[in-house]
Formats: sequence, structure tokens, C-alpha cells
Amino acid sequence: MSEVSASLTETINGIKVVKSFGKERFENRSFVEKLRPVFDVNMTVCMNSVYLWMIAEAINIICIVIVLGVGGSMVIRHQMNIGELVAYYTYFSMLTGPISSLSSLTTTISEGMVSVERLSKLLNAIPEIRE
Repeated sequence: MSEVSASLTETINGIKVVKSFGKERFENRSFVEKLRPVFDVNMTVCMNSVYLWMIAEAINIICIVIVLGVGGSMVIRHQMNIGELVAYYTYFSMLTGPISSLSSLTTTISEGMVSVERLSKLLNAIPEIRE
């Protein structure tokens, strides 16, 4: 991403030179070629996040159906009253809410890991100019 940003800054700063030589299309193609890998990685991360969210929601719905099915049958057999079923369902919902919100953190975690990697490269770089 830093290469894309540097290329864009260089092109914007030299826009008069680019226009005077009629190289707008060349610069546009060059920028798209540099941006494409970043776009592909972001799309992959986004799609993985969507898949993970769908799986987490499906598991959540299946668990709710199981809780209500088993609890309903227990209420019918008088092994549990309706108030206990509602309380159990409420506690279950309080548990699954934070668990399903964890699935949406994957994008944030991956962005954080990339930032840490970039920072470690920066901190480990040997300066070219020595004092």
C-alpha cells in the first residue's frame, strides 16, 4: 500500500509533466497495475470475513432452534416451566451475542497484523545516513 501511495503522490506532484507529455493513460494503467494486488488482497479478506460471519450466524440460528425445540418439548412434558425456558433462552442469547460479534473482528485483526508488520520493518530498518 505504501508503494501505491508513493506512486500516487509522485504522479500528482508531477501532473504538469505527465500532461505535457500526454502520458495520462500510461500513468493510469501503471497506477491500476500497482493497485490491483492491494485490491485483490482486500477483497479476499473481505470475502473471508463474510464467510466467517455467515458460518457464525448459521451456528447461532441452529443453536437457537435446538434450545427452543428441546426447551419446548421439556415444557410440554412439564419438566420445565415457560419462565425457565424464557430465562434459559435469554441467558443463551446473552452468551451468543458477544461470540458472534467476535467473528466481525477478523478484518480488524488482520489490518492490525499488517500494521504491526509494517512498523517492525520500519523499526528494524538501518538508516542510510549516520550521525
